[in-house]
Amino acid sequence: TPEQYNGILEGIKRSGSSKAIAKKAIDDVMNRCGIKCFTDNNKNILMWSHYGDSHKGICLEFDVLEDLPFFTYPIKVKYTTEYYHLDFRNPNFVTELLRSKSVDWSYENEVRIYKKESGQHKFNPSSLKTITFGCCASDDSMNAIKDLVQANPLLNHVICLKASTNDKEYKLDIQNVQNE
Repeated sequence: TPEQYNGILEGIKRSGSSKAIAKKAIDDVMNRCGIKCFTDNNKNILMWSHYGDSHKGICLEFDVLEDLPFFTYPIKVKYTTEYYHLDFRNPNFVTELLRSKSVDWSYENEVRIYKKESGQHKFNPSSLKTITFGCCASDDSMNAIKDLVQANPLLNHVICLKASTNDKEYKLDIQNVQNE
């Protein structure tokens, strides 16, 4: 916000330490604001390993056009070998910080959605299209989630899928799971 930006500039003038102010700005954004992270690949083995509870979790697929207010202002991450050069005269420098990430994470193909408040954010149920269960998801957890989906009339369109390891290649296969 303009107030945050002006406060950061004032802090730099007072302290003379742009590095300390940058760290404070980043911490402030990360602790006070919400950042939702998305990828376009539900078959990425590393994503399941790092973010899917070692293949025991779930992956949600959304149709962003079904809930434009929730998915407003997507920030496509830029993967680079160098740190972002902080230019505090640029009012978008926090966004640029949020956009930058080490090239080592490029497999994520990440898009971030910035929210002004941290915590949970509700999305339009019609935007949820599929739930993909990881290779190691237990039958109990899959059945519990499928039961919740079936019991909610706002989610009766959601398709449940299950990831499995391919028999011949290092990749994941995704199959439909019967909604019994």
